[in-house]
Amino acid sequence: MRATYPQSLIRREITRASAIFLIVAGAALAVTPIPLGAFMVAFGFAMLIPVSAYTRRKIRETRECYSWFDKAMTACSRPLPPGPRRIIDWTRPRSRVAVGN
Repeated sequence: MRATYPQSLIRREITRASAIFLIVAGAALAVTPIPLGAFMVAFGFAMLIPVSAYTRRKIRETRECYSWFDKAMTACSRPLPPGPRRIIDWTRPRSRVAVGN
C-alpha cells in the first residue's frame, strides 16, 4: 500500500525548507557591501511565519522583550498591502492587562 500525503503538508514542508534556505543564505550574504542578505532573511521569515507556529511565537516573544524591534516592525507594516501586513500582525505582542488594583 502506497502512503499518500496531503498536498497541503507537502507544500508547507517545501515552503519551510525554502524559507530556511533563504534565511541561511541571507545571513551568509549579509556581510557583503550590497545588503541583499538582509532582504533574503526578511523574505525568508515572511515565508516561514505562516507555516511555523514556533517561529510566530519566538518573533512575538522578541517583540515583547525589545520595544525598539516592535516599533520597527509596526512602522514597517503600515505602508504594506493587507497580505504582508497580516503576516507581521500575526507576530504582534498580545496586550497585557493589569490584574487587580
